[in-house]
Amino acid sequence: MITEASAFATIVGLLSSFSSGRKSKSIAEFADFISWLIDHNHQELAKTIEQNATTSASIKALLNQQSEDLHYKLDDLSHIMAIIASRIPDLTALVTSMVPSAELSDQAYSIIIQMYKNKNEFFLVSKAMNRGALLITSNGNEITYEDEQFLHDDLNTLVELDLLHIDYNSQGSEMFYFTRAAAKLASTSICA
Repeated sequence: MITEASAFATIVGLLSSFSSGRKSKSIAEFADFISWLIDHNHQELAKTIEQNATTSASIKALLNQQSEDLHYKLDDLSHIMAIIASRIPDLTALVTSMVPSAELSDQAYSIIIQMYKNKNEFFLVSKAMNRGALLITSNGNEITYEDEQFLHDDLNTLVELDLLHIDYNSQGSEMFYFTRAAAKLASTSICA
């Protein structure tokens, strides 16, 4: 049985394959994509897409972009999925072999796991001149980390992946909120 998430991933992959075979400045027609799906033995998916008005409209909007732009966006999405998949134990080896650059650092991953295990809503970044930044959580605990040099790089990566959401308190200090996506990743990794 195909789930909504796997159908989405399949459509993204097939749109990427379809767009990569087109001229870079061309705009594809929805009917061309449906025909291409049928020609490549995806009749059931083509039928499902045609029967769902919202899905059809979304795909039409994507296909109205120049092929080069669409392909760039789909490649970017695929890379983000690979980074997240790199931390799911059964998928790590596959991701590493296929997309060696897709990596969520151990430190970034550790921050997510600590927040999940301690049920933290957010943490505040507290800075002082004579010490490294402290990551103080909503329930008073401190999140530990190893490499201060790359702390903000890791936090920025987590924000870009929607695993953390950034905000600022009244003093301008950064506050990083845990997201449902991060909880899902952490629970999948821990339970595997």
